[in-house]
Amino acid sequence: GQTLISEASAQLAADDYIPLLYPLSQDMNVVRPSLLPGLLDILKHNLNHKNANVALFEIGRTFSPGEASTNEQRSLAIALTGDRGSESWKSGEETGKCDIFDLKGALEAFFERLGLRGFNFNRRDEETNLFVESATLQLGKQSLGQIGQLKPLLARDYDLRDPVFLAELNLDKLLSLGRAAKSFKQLAKHPTIRRDIAMLVDDSTTHDDVTRTIKKTKPDHLESV
Repeated sequence: GQTLISEASAQLAADDYIPLLYPLSQDMNVVRPSLLPGLLDILKHNLNHKNANVALFEIGRTFSPGEASTNEQRSLAIALTGDRGSESWKSGEETGKCDIFDLKGALEAFFERLGLRGFNFNRRDEETNLFVESATLQLGKQSLGQIGQLKPLLARDYDLRDPVFLAELNLDKLLSLGRAAKSFKQLAKHPTIRRDIAMLVDDSTTHDDVTRTIKKTKPDHLESV
């Protein structure tokens, strides 16, 4: 992707960024603080070429101002829009439009491969310049990134017809926290039993509230939720 982007694109994804003193053009006058503006351009390119179902990612360097010098990090950005593939997180449903749970599921599978546990999605109360709904991704006090749905008006500006779901993570931090190497674990003596549990909760209760409550109880034979 292009390291230099326009100031208008940078303002969508970050409150602070690094402008160039002598830019060659107004389309490349800021060092990118985020990969997401570039991914939106790629989504638009795909839609203009009649490819409406897109799931893609990018790994690249991003830059933000620091007190003494520029802060540089490797970032991982993901974008989903259009119809999902043949497999779905919804039992018995093979097709349909992508939603935020498809993106969360992809992230959770990635974290599982890294051996990363104990992270939370903390929902933001307000919209951002980029997202109509979003959440930060936290591991304790560590901020790992963000996830959300692109504002519909912005999606229209990029000629994107279906809802767009985006995530951006600090890849350097993830790799430093992860525990990819796993030791051998003996196979269970008893077969796995899967249960689908329905419950009634107040509207103010979030998915993460329920998940945290289950994990705090630490049932002996619970493998995953």
